[in-house]
Amino acid sequence: MINHKVAKKNNLYLIIDKDKICKMLIITLISIIVLLNISQDFSNKALTNIIALFVMYISVYITMTYRKNIMAFCMFFMMTYFNYSIIFSRYIHVLEHLYQEFYPNIDNKTYGVGITILLVFMVSLYLVEPKLQRKLNYEEGYYFKDYSNIWVVLSCILILIYIYIFAFDKGSFGQRGATSPLYEYSGIFFIIAYYYCGKGKRLNILKIGISLLILIFCIQGFIYGERIAGLQFMLIMFAFLFSSRINYKMIIFVFAGGILFMSAIGIYRATYEAGVMSLKLVIDKLSQNMFTFGGADLAYYCSLTFIMVAEFTSGLDKFILFIKFILSIFFGTSKISGADLPTYTRQYYMHWYGGIYPYYFYFYFGWIGVIISSLFCGKIIKTIISNTIQSKSFIRILKLYIIVTLPRWYMYSPQILFRGIILFV
Repeated sequence: MINHKVAKKNNLYLIIDKDKICKMLIITLISIIVLLNISQDFSNKALTNIIALFVMYISVYITMTYRKNIMAFCMFFMMTYFNYSIIFSRYIHVLEHLYQEFYPNIDNKTYGVGITILLVFMVSLYLVEPKLQRKLNYEEGYYFKDYSNIWVVLSCILILIYIYIFAFDKGSFGQRGATSPLYEYSGIFFIIAYYYCGKGKRLNILKIGISLLILIFCIQGFIYGERIAGLQFMLIMFAFLFSSRINYKMIIFVFAGGILFMSAIGIYRATYEAGVMSLKLVIDKLSQNMFTFGGADLAYYCSLTFIMVAEFTSGLDKFILFIKFILSIFFGTSKISGADLPTYTRQYYMHWYGGIYPYYFYFYFGWIGVIISSLFCGKIIKTIISNTIQSKSFIRILKLYIIVTLPRWYMYSPQILFRGIILFV
């Protein structure tokens, strides 16, 4: 009996050691390649492409690790797809026809620094990812409160109706719509409305009403070319109503359909002639673009302008801009002049805004900023995934908010992550 227990314990240590050894080998190999690239002043295209492949490997590895934890899988799947869009449009298979008016500004060194920043970020997630919640079954009503509160639900619905009418600038038909900050944070009200419907069936009619309102929001956004907000709202509805019923294979299938649909919206946004669209046109366009997401490519170009502008911006100016960034988390970018880094870099390089999360902190503090901010983000994600079963239901929906807003805070602005948590709490 004793020998059996000892053998079992030794096997457990062996499993743990294998996992640690695997991580150590991968990190060592990555470190060697990065050091070689540094010795080449980040300008060696072959080494840069190898680093890009490592980014993809780590992204896919983390995603598949959580295939039995549906919401964690969704979060990492989105991140992996955005990384794929960057890597296969700018490194592994450069799409010369995409946004050529921008990319001639970028030299090999900037490309090399850019992909290395993304590698540091993904390695940070790789190192801190927990084993505890790799598998999690979402029971029926997982995200709903134990009891309902009809007054909170109705209040949220009224606020959302107000947002729908007044917080989305439609312009005129045939022009791209513009979302206000209030519209972008309407996801909070959708989450709270669903949450206070409760686990029982008493407010099922209101759950249906909230779902219809989400579809109306999505249709409005899609008509006027807004994709990310619609994706966010659909993820909220999915989490509350369907997370207990599907597996990761279904998510991949649905996501493939979503890519076709989002691409159709992208074509529509470019032409505003729905009549010229066809399934063949969408598939041809996707094949031409290697199934990449153009929004991620544009956000990446904006991120690269952070690297270029950082080279001639003084340390004092960077620190002042960082203080403004911190203030904007509490007061909003519209109230703090100079807080929006993309607006600042647009003075020097034309772009369409955005910016991948770790590149902001490279601008402010260089490589130290990348490492610290990446580990901090990794800690937040680890908290989201860990101890989910023991979490109180309100903490669960806070974590849900961070998951469903990933497209915005990862590809556009870290303020959305930090400010969203503050507003939600």
